[in-house]
Amino acid sequence: MLERDFPGVQVWFGCYTRRWWALYAGRLLEGRTPAHIGEQIFCARQGAHVHGADPRAPERPHRYVS
Repeated sequence: MLERDFPGVQVWFGCYTRRWWALYAGRLLEGRTPAHIGEQIFCARQGAHVHGADPRAPERPHRYVS
């Protein structure tokens, strides 16, 4: 279904990470479900900046910032 909705975008499920991944325009996108990765691809196509794998999660400071 994702291949039909987003032709030319490579989408796969990571057996080790248990996450969905997509490669779109040189960007690696991550999602927890097929619907979520579809949302990530849609946002990337619209030019929206996608933060992390969960759009509902609060932003966390970078772990290397002291």
